[in-house]
Amino acid sequence: MRGVLKTNNARNSSRDDHRLVWFYRPNNQHHHHQQPPQQTGKANSCKILCSFWCFNFPSGYELGQQVGRFLERCISEKGGLQFLGVLDLEGVDKPCLPEAIGELINLRYLGLRETYLDTLPSNIGKLLKLQTLDTKHTYVRNYPRSIQKLKKLRHLHLNELQYSSELVSRLSQLSDLRTLSGVVVNELDLVKKKDYGLCLLTNLRKLRLTCQFNNPQRKETVVLNHWLEGLEHLHSVKLSAKDHKNQLATIADLEFVTKNKELSNLYLLGRLDIQFDLNRFPENLTTLTLSGSELTEDPMPKLEKLPKLQFLRLLSESFKGQNMVCSSGGFGRLRVLRIWKLEELQKLSVEEGAMPYLEELEIRYCKNLKELSRVPETLNELKLTKMPEEFTRKFVNLKVVKVLIRV
Repeated sequence: MRGVLKTNNARNSSRDDHRLVWFYRPNNQHHHHQQPPQQTGKANSCKILCSFWCFNFPSGYELGQQVGRFLERCISEKGGLQFLGVLDLEGVDKPCLPEAIGELINLRYLGLRETYLDTLPSNIGKLLKLQTLDTKHTYVRNYPRSIQKLKKLRHLHLNELQYSSELVSRLSQLSDLRTLSGVVVNELDLVKKKDYGLCLLTNLRKLRLTCQFNNPQRKETVVLNHWLEGLEHLHSVKLSAKDHKNQLATIADLEFVTKNKELSNLYLLGRLDIQFDLNRFPENLTTLTLSGSELTEDPMPKLEKLPKLQFLRLLSESFKGQNMVCSSGGFGRLRVLRIWKLEELQKLSVEEGAMPYLEELEIRYCKNLKELSRVPETLNELKLTKMPEEFTRKFVNLKVVKVLIRV
């Protein structure tokens, strides 16, 4: 492998575009040690860079250190990286982020996804123009106190680890957040106090959170619903319920789902309360994912009535029954249906006229499924993964649809 560092100066555009891309590609020669790639172009290129991306990085601690040293060297130059607005290190193995990163005063995007870092520089709070911070798939637990100074932060992606109450206190100060994902909350995190509590975040549009309540039937779920109901612009939610052993728990109260009219994308991970009526899902839903729901009654007769639903995923143990029926005229706008790991499902009936716009059907790991009564004529692709041979054999010779079979 060898490193390649490129700058792009697009002089023929309406304004100068200064971008740097560092990626790795195969080389016939094998090296035990990689040398940092040399930058092409003018000597002062670091001073005018606006964006810096890393792509296709192989794993390796030393390679990550190289990226960190390169950044530190650029920042240390007089006026170095002063115009940098985007720094995306996704996939770089534990890059050594210099403390001087706080000098990147124009940085708006900091991408650290899949870097597996366990700490962040303490002066990250100096990045006062930062709008996006992505730490998904890292090991960061203790976010610096200075994070609460990032008043322009709009999109924050955490890593679904347990955090201290101090982090919740700091997040509570970021009142203009639009996206919050990967946050794990307990009972106390939702209680609204002076300058504390996630309930202070009222401008969220997209939310991904895991609830770990000692007793999901207690008043904490009422507090959670009250908060979610008040998020008037919320359009996308992933809500997971787990116990303190990290096992799926019951999502006890979904009142917010029925009252939030803007909600279009909903992902529920956990058992659904037996008293919840699927007919109460909001009519604006375009994407619905259920996983671990443990429904015993066929959900299709109710879900097929959602007038705007285009993407439906029924994942592991969302349904515990043997038969599902898609009736004629149902799922009028559905384009993609994915059914994964419904181990007790034996028959999927698709009546004539059902799912008239379905383009993709994917079935995975449904080991007892014996019959798919009909393949919609509009289907472009049928994906079958880890399915019994006697089931897949029925579809090998289909001419009107692309069939992908993965064993």
